[in-house]
Amino acid sequence: MITHEELLKVFKYNKDTGEASYKNEGWVCKYGYRCFKINGKNYRLNRLAWFYEYKVWPIGVIDHIDEIKLNNKLINLRDVNTSTNLLNRKQPNKNNILKVLGVYKVGNKYRARIKVNGIQKHLGYFLTIEEAKVAYTNYKEFICA
Repeated sequence: MITHEELLKVFKYNKDTGEASYKNEGWVCKYGYRCFKINGKNYRLNRLAWFYEYKVWPIGVIDHIDEIKLNNKLINLRDVNTSTNLLNRKQPNKNNILKVLGVYKVGNKYRARIKVNGIQKHLGYFLTIEEAKVAYTNYKEFICA
């Protein structure tokens, strides 16, 4: 891992614009993040920006608040746990045959649930997929606010 002192010597970051520079200008790497190779190691810009400004590596995952992976303004970045970051998901997992995030068919009803900090939270049973989806979406917006 690069030290903070080494980073300051070779890397420039503007917290207001989210722009960064290094001798190689970086590239868009796996999953759409901007990356830089420094001293033979690949780094995501969001993590470098955090380290650059706070002088410590993030503890968890650096989340883009606006969900735009190339918007690396410091105000748009937050250090969160994986569970909180997964709340950004737009697509359900492969096991969800309904293809609706947070909604599952149970008998002739639809169950809404969400996982927060590793704990499944049951949001209720509903007569329609739409009602269950609204319950999921409302709860997700409430806890992310």
